[in-house]
Parts: sequence; structure tokens; C-alpha cells
Amino acid sequence: TAINLACSNYANNLGGGIYAKNTNVTMNEGSCVMYNYAHNSSGGGLYVENGSLTVTNAKINYNYSTFTGKTGSGGALKLAGTASMTINGDESEIAYNGSLYKGAGIELTETSSCTMNAGSIHDNINNNRSDEGFGVGVCIASGTTFTMTGGKIYGNMYKNVTVHKFADAIYVGGKLNLSGNAYIAPDNDVYLASGNFVTVTGELTGESSVATLTPDSYEE
Repeated sequence: TAINLACSNYANNLGGGIYAKNTNVTMNEGSCVMYNYAHNSSGGGLYVENGSLTVTNAKINYNYSTFTGKTGSGGALKLAGTASMTINGDESEIAYNGSLYKGAGIELTETSSCTMNAGSIHDNINNNRSDEGFGVGVCIASGTTFTMTGGKIYGNMYKNVTVHKFADAIYVGGKLNLSGNAYIAPDNDVYLASGNFVTVTGELTGESSVATLTPDSYEE
């Protein structure tokens, strides 16, 4: 299924712009998912379950999910089940999305996975005013995998600065693999939940400061 435009939609459940289950979705150059809203649910722009999403020089911007009972996650998109996502092309962008709980950019759940080869995840925001929120740019839940071989993550932030300890860039509760010219800005930290770590799967060829790690705890 190819998507050209999904704009200004509203859902009182999963997937404000697009709900995709057991199907393969492609977003090619020039396509966009923007200004969609998932009310009291997850996946403001897209919800993808048990299928695949391929983004190539496309944009998923200005989407939003709200909060009730710890939903309101995946402002741009939520991956569930065995869903897989691939981000290609320098012009691919996941930006200016918002959520009130996990992953204002991308939320990975169950056994889903995402491979980022290029593009950017930037300027997403967690708007929760209380001590909640995990991974503004990307939230990697237990059992899921985020692989970054290229692209940039920067400018993501919590509106309530007291909760930034749970990662501006990436919350790692599952697997995070880094290689190639992947770059995560120094002011966007990677939070490692207890027992989790980053795996360098190949040579790092990008900017010298690849990522700033914040472990749950450490010993000197």
C-alpha cells in the first residue's frame, strides 16, 4: 500500500492518520503524514501492526497523541506486533510530533523493529507535565530492536525538564544497534534502562561524538 498524503485526520483510537495491520506500507519521495491526532490512544500519525513500513525521502511531521491511562504514545507512529520499519533517504524526516507518554517520535512495542539508514528524527516533544515519559525521539521497549546505520537524531525534548532523565533521544529498554554514520546530538541523550546496553555492530564513521549515554545506574 503506497501512501501519498494523510493529513488532518482524527481517531479516538489507534492510528490518527493511518491504521495498518497485516499489510506493507510504503511512503516514497514527496509523500507525507501530517497534522493527525490520536485521542487518548497511540500512533498519532500511523499505527502499524504485523506488517512493514518503508519510508524513503518522506515526512511524518506534526502528529500528536494524547494521554489516558498511560497511552498517548508514539506521537508520529507506533509499531506493534512483528511490525518492521525502514527509513531511507537523507530527506526522510520524523519531526515536530508530540505525545504525552512514550516516544513522541517512534514507539516500538512487542517484537517490532526499525532500521534507520538515513534521514532525521528531530524536534519532537513530550508534553507531559508530570514525572512521566520515556524516549522523546524513540522509545525502544523490551523485546524490540532499533538499528541505526545512518541519519541524525537531535533537538528532541521534554516540556517538563525534570523528567529528561528518561532520554531526549532514545530510551533503551530493548536492543539498540549503532554503526556507520549514525549521529545522536550531545544534548539528546540515550537512556539505558537497567540491564540494557548499546551494541556497536560495525565501524562508526560519522561525527566524533556519536552518542551520549545515560545509564540507569553505574559503579565507578
